[in-house]
Amino acid sequence: MFEGMTEEEKALFKEFLDKKREEENQMTTNTNVANTQTKGDRFLKSASRRQRKALESLDLVSNLSVTSRYTYDREQAENLIESLEERVACIKVLFERGVARQEKKADEKE
Repeated sequence: MFEGMTEEEKALFKEFLDKKREEENQMTTNTNVANTQTKGDRFLKSASRRQRKALESLDLVSNLSVTSRYTYDREQAENLIESLEERVACIKVLFERGVARQEKKADEKE
């Protein structure tokens, strides 16, 4: 996984992975607090599992940067990064809309 990386890059990447795994573990812990199947509980359970899978997939994508294994040019790298950023931006918009809808519902109930 760390082939072709400098020691500094390895340390930064390990730090990043540790932080993400800690966040993931925290989400998993939160899902184990209650066993009732509310919408919130289902969200936490599904979010934890899907986030873990997405982060694992991103780790695999990051392996493509190892030049001892792969050859690519700047345009290819930029296209890959751009497509990932676009997808994250779409997800962000969807969550912002969802939060706004939930806040509106809560305001209407008051």
